[in-house]
Amino acid sequence: MSPVPYCTMATMIESALRVNSGAVRQPITSILEKGQAKKREVQNLYSYPLNIALSNGGSLEVLKMLAEAAPSVMLPEEDGADGSRSLDIAMNSKYDWQVINMLLHTNVESSQVSDRRGSYLLHIAANLGLSLDIVRTLCRLFPRLCK
Repeated sequence: MSPVPYCTMATMIESALRVNSGAVRQPITSILEKGQAKKREVQNLYSYPLNIALSNGGSLEVLKMLAEAAPSVMLPEEDGADGSRSLDIAMNSKYDWQVINMLLHTNVESSQVSDRRGSYLLHIAANLGLSLDIVRTLCRLFPRLCK
């Protein structure tokens, strides 16, 4: 009997993307067959795989795979009961600079969209007391907000 290879979250996601690369662009509830989707009990669950990974402490490797497979999910899609977007979730989860920078560079347009309260990422970063590196980068992206 040969040993079972160790399977990491990253290898599972790579395999899933090979089977159905489009699934990462759909909310989980739309992937499930009718009858299987149950009403969410918890208010703040997210639907998109990237947002689920962000809200559950996904590694940089996993987040990068998901973001690169579906950069369009980061732009217009509000998700969860709070209507957050991927970068909002990352900032509110206090991810380090590497993750936020990767998300910013995967879809630059996503950094130029305000949340439902009219706050841009710079406002969120300042409100959360995030690092000076993050604030400086956001000022470069939004020079009109830093004057």
